[in-house]
Amino acid sequence: MKNNSQDQQKLLKLLLQKKGISFKKVNTIPKRQSSNSELIPISLTQLELWFFAQFYPENCIYNLPCIYRIEGLLNVPALEESLREIVKRHESLRTTFTWIDGKVFQKITDDPVFDFSILDLQRLSELEQKKETQRLLSAEINRSFDLEKGSLFRSKVIKFAEDNYLLIMIIHHIIADGWSLNILTKELGILYETFCLNKPSPLPELPIQYGDFSLWQWQSIKDNSWQSHLNFWKKHIGINPPILKLPTDYPRTTAQPVEAAIHHFLISQNLTDALKSLSHQEKATLYMTLLAALKILLFYYTQQTEIIIGGVAANRNQPETQDLIGLMVQFLPLYTHVEDQANFRDLLHQVKEMSLEFDAYQEIPFITLVEKLKPIRDPQYALFHQVIFLFQNAPKQDLKLINLTVTDELSKMDIDAHSAENDLTISLEETEQGIKGAFVYKADLFTTETITQMEQYFQQLLKNIVTDPDKTISDLCPLSESVSFSGNTSPLSLSINEIKSNDLPHNLTRETVINIWQEVLELEEISVNDNFFDLGGDSQKVIQVIDKIGKIIKINCTLRDFFENPTVARLITTFKNK
Repeated sequence: MKNNSQDQQKLLKLLLQKKGISFKKVNTIPKRQSSNSELIPISLTQLELWFFAQFYPENCIYNLPCIYRIEGLLNVPALEESLREIVKRHESLRTTFTWIDGKVFQKITDDPVFDFSILDLQRLSELEQKKETQRLLSAEINRSFDLEKGSLFRSKVIKFAEDNYLLIMIIHHIIADGWSLNILTKELGILYETFCLNKPSPLPELPIQYGDFSLWQWQSIKDNSWQSHLNFWKKHIGINPPILKLPTDYPRTTAQPVEAAIHHFLISQNLTDALKSLSHQEKATLYMTLLAALKILLFYYTQQTEIIIGGVAANRNQPETQDLIGLMVQFLPLYTHVEDQANFRDLLHQVKEMSLEFDAYQEIPFITLVEKLKPIRDPQYALFHQVIFLFQNAPKQDLKLINLTVTDELSKMDIDAHSAENDLTISLEETEQGIKGAFVYKADLFTTETITQMEQYFQQLLKNIVTDPDKTISDLCPLSESVSFSGNTSPLSLSINEIKSNDLPHNLTRETVINIWQEVLELEEISVNDNFFDLGGDSQKVIQVIDKIGKIIKINCTLRDFFENPTVARLITTFKNK
């Protein structure tokens, strides 16, 4: 996750002042009266992940693992009590999701399922312990959550000896993000020490809960509070933003998500220092410099001048969200126009202004942006951005347990990526050794050799940039020749064929579905070949339609059925086998 440092906040204030925009942080999220055993509308930030879970209930791409080696005499009861207190403290950890009358709700309970277990492996040899631990880790990380039944947070302690343990915590992304994991580890350390001393929790009451954030989001939509944000995004990326068409080794399919692979690498400390020095000279952050370099790399590969990359914003501008466990993080479509005759400094200044300005408009939920702009959907590509850039330069919150030595084991483990939604995700993290990097990519699009070569080109590009940032972008190019692969980079023909009315099964069913669409969309005339989304439909209206189909026609129409068949004609053909 990108770190919104104080320097970046100062740059943002200066930029906004130049544009005549005030920059204020106001406590704007009110606390509701009741906070337990109630239904709260799902947040707009969560809705996208909920949809994904309905499409792919067994997929574990959104499992967030924390794994720690603990050496010393661990007080297991105090650890368990600490985890219970955190679950009690944060209602997001006591939340499941339910679908009622065409609407999705968070169901908050004050008596949640607490998924904590202890496994004693002391009887096994050291070699057997390693094998069993690896099996258990793989099983835990790749065990899916049931969003309706819960719990969406589980923890396990593996005991190897009286002074050697492994703590595994897995949490579903729909109730937490990277920022949340830092809060979790910080509070766990504080509470463990307190409970070891038989003292009460010293943590102050939270100013709000995640349900308050959800209600605030929905009220913001109702009040049209994000209109200036929407206007900004319309201006900067347009209604139909360009698709980044990376050349591929294999033809594209419509399957989402697909099998993923991961390629690790390291940017040396010397090169990292040079990049930081250049960033300082240009009054930019290291994040901005790396983002600008990545834009150039993608320009070389695609020969497209309009480059959109998905960036990440913490979306915690409201001070009352700072200590809250919950899903706040937002993806932003970061647009830049790349000219091959511009030099790197010019591009960096453009990226700097773009990054700061985009940060000021990060509150509007991504799913709301999609539904308001209504871009043309191509099932081969993710909406708005096909490449994601993640950069972590904020110190990670270490787990500190009194009188114990704790080591983060996750960073040492070679955990495979199992699926990917985007073509490519570039993840960079600043460390004492330099910048650790990973390319997570769709294995059905790219070969290992292609991604390895891409990483090598990226490294060489960074060296060229720090050597002479005044060179034009075309002269900085590390590629010996233009890139071309055997995969089909042109969109496949995926248009939905029109179906004649007399070819449709069950005329009564057809008319009923049309009537349901008319009611939900508030339209008088609908053709069997009209696209639901072209008519003004959005994800929330899809839920309403499916709910009515189930109640009136008594057919289990799934979200996947609907999104893959968004016309009445196509949709009712899926009913014949149900």
